[in-house]
Amino acid sequence: YNLPGLTKLMPHQGETENCLAQDNQFNAMIGVDAGGGKTTQTLMDFLRLIAKKRIKYAVAVPPNNLVQTWVDEIINLGKGKVNVVPLTLVTLRQMEAVYSDPEKPKMMPDYQNLGRFILSCPINTIFVPSMSFLKAHTETIVYGDTSVERYYMAEFLRDLFNRDPLGYVCGIDESHYVKNIGSNRTSAVSVLFTGAKIKRQLSGTMIFDRLTDLVGQSALNNPAALGNLDDFNKRYKDGDVYRPTAQKDILADMQPFTQNIRIRRRRWAFMLPPLIERFHPARLTENQAAYYDKIVKDAIDEILADSKLRKKLEEFSDKDEAAVLHGLNSHLHKVESFIYAPDAHLLVEKYGETKTGVSKDE
Repeated sequence: YNLPGLTKLMPHQGETENCLAQDNQFNAMIGVDAGGGKTTQTLMDFLRLIAKKRIKYAVAVPPNNLVQTWVDEIINLGKGKVNVVPLTLVTLRQMEAVYSDPEKPKMMPDYQNLGRFILSCPINTIFVPSMSFLKAHTETIVYGDTSVERYYMAEFLRDLFNRDPLGYVCGIDESHYVKNIGSNRTSAVSVLFTGAKIKRQLSGTMIFDRLTDLVGQSALNNPAALGNLDDFNKRYKDGDVYRPTAQKDILADMQPFTQNIRIRRRRWAFMLPPLIERFHPARLTENQAAYYDKIVKDAIDEILADSKLRKKLEEFSDKDEAAVLHGLNSHLHKVESFIYAPDAHLLVEKYGETKTGVSKDE
């Protein structure tokens, strides 16, 4: 299950890796409950593919807020033997990669510096572009009555990684983020993803809200697997209701196009050490406490106004845990980021705070 000198895999990760190691497996959808070590699993998968010379480049595409998590985990898991390159809009600005000649069209960037940097990286490098990074420099081109979006950054990376005949592996983390066919984010990510020789989709919540979430995600691998939304509903519904066996039938229909791997929390939870919790009080000034109360109230109001999330909370079950936590985190992110470092937080001017988080009076 292991690559010498690197982090060892748990049994459920080893079984998944054995499935992915089959030479005939090019596409996979890997659903692992939160905490199951998708990043570790993906890192081992990528390094094995590089070592076996099945691909030249390894690319992981997470949501924007998870880029730093991927960087930290690769550094930790790789024990200094794996190079990681985050690709964000900050990276782009640092490399001065955008062509600024006023005589050139505005939306025709030149990424030569970025390209030279990527090609100079050692073979043990994992590239981590954020989903927003792939949307950099988008242009709408109109042909008669039809408009087409071009995603220059995504196209550039796709073509760059495919210069080598071995091509690249691309893994989308939290793939339910790209379930909406036609959205800018999904379209930009699909440009890079569909150009990959080997494809991986990772999520703890493949079906985040409804069965139709699988339509967009499956289309990234092969649009013919489940068809469009109308085809999907005709195939798996009896009248207006999905058949009781719909989810099982869907996964069976997807199997010829992509390998489906589902790992539940019970497969590894019993091996975890006892949970140790410690509470560290945050000492707030009077103004900081007032701001905290305000953003907590705002977060609660947002949660109560989110009808889908409220329904999941009222009908809570273990299978909804990951989706509920994801929904809550999206509303509580501002509260958490403030309480972690109140003195350094960038507070909103209308609350009467300076940029240091301390009022002018204090």
